[in-house]
Amino acid sequence: MRKEKIKFVDCNGEILNEMDAVEYEGETYSIEKFYKGTAVLINLGAKARWTRRAFDRISMQMMKKVRNDE
Repeated sequence: MRKEKIKFVDCNGEILNEMDAVEYEGETYSIEKFYKGTAVLINLGAKARWTRRAFDRISMQMMKKVRNDE
C-alpha cells in the first residue's frame, strides 16, 4: 500500500509548497522543507532573521499564504 503524500494547506485552503512565503501572527516565514507531517519555516522578519520554527499540519491551517501577484 502506497503512503499518500500529505498536502499542506493554509487557512484559505490554498496548497502550500516548499519555498512559499506564509504569514503567521504578523510574522512572515519562508517554508524551508516538509518533514514527517511538519513544515520547517525560516522567519524572514527583521527581528529574528533566519530563526527556524517547526509547524505541524494543524498549525499550518492558521497561516496565510503571502501572494506575489504583481
